[in-house]
Amino acid sequence: MKTELGKLCETKKIKISCKYGAPENPEFPNSTGWTVTLKYDGRQLTVPFYQGSAHTEEPTAADV
Repeated sequence: MKTELGKLCETKKIKISCKYGAPENPEFPNSTGWTVTLKYDGRQLTVPFYQGSAHTEEPTAADV
């Protein structure tokens, strides 16, 4: 079931690409780091994104 934010990302066609690995962050010592790029309307934003170790799949645009 998609959240309202997930539905909005889909409607607005916000694209995401993920690459496993991100700089270590002492604020999230036991997390999984991703380098994530969001693309929308000819613009893009690349950021590190961290998830707890219980998450086993790549993050979605709505997660970020």
